[in-house]
Amino acid sequence: FALPVRAVGSLLQFERNGRPGHRVHVRGQVVHQQAGGAFWIRDGARGLCVVSSQTEALQPGDWVEMVGFPVQGGYTPRMVDAVFRRTGSGDAPEAVTPADIRAAIAHDSDLVAIEARLVERRRVAEGLALVLDWDGRLVSATLPLVEGAAVPAGWLPGSVVRATGICMVPADEPGRASGTWEARSFELTLRSVADLCVLQPAPWWSRERLFWGLGIALG
Repeated sequence: FALPVRAVGSLLQFERNGRPGHRVHVRGQVVHQQAGGAFWIRDGARGLCVVSSQTEALQPGDWVEMVGFPVQGGYTPRMVDAVFRRTGSGDAPEAVTPADIRAAIAHDSDLVAIEARLVERRRVAEGLALVLDWDGRLVSATLPLVEGAAVPAGWLPGSVVRATGICMVPADEPGRASGTWEARSFELTLRSVADLCVLQPAPWWSRERLFWGLGIALG
């Protein structure tokens, strides 16, 4: 912790007198902590995923300092083998509302919120998988749920929702012929059930009800 504090946006950037492979010291405000040792912080306009073996619980709004090794993440750097200490607490950070896909990608590993139409929901091993239509662009979202946990009744395809979660830019998209890679999508990891708010209920005439109605009429 005696090292000079670095800005998150400067990690893995070229430095004339840099020392690659050494620990760095950063600080920020916690936006989410996940069971298993990972948590996310915000430093200015940049987010950072931090992996640590410490078991101390952190809350959104806590100010922390971390010392660890920066490595390349999916799209932006992340920190591994980190040790951290809590230095204070404040109000939980507000989610960023991106205006377009470029703005969303720029907030990789940060807390963002979008208003979209729920297209699909299904149970998966990790919990609940959602597909959202955000201005004509499909965005995948996941919500960790324990087995048997109930899903809110209002989460129906066709409803307009506000989804808040950690923005994750996947790194497995095909690159250009030149070999360069440009991110073109992102995913959301919801923190809890409260991160999905129904703004407009789904219309009563859903696809399933329409098929049932046609079946009854034909019968």
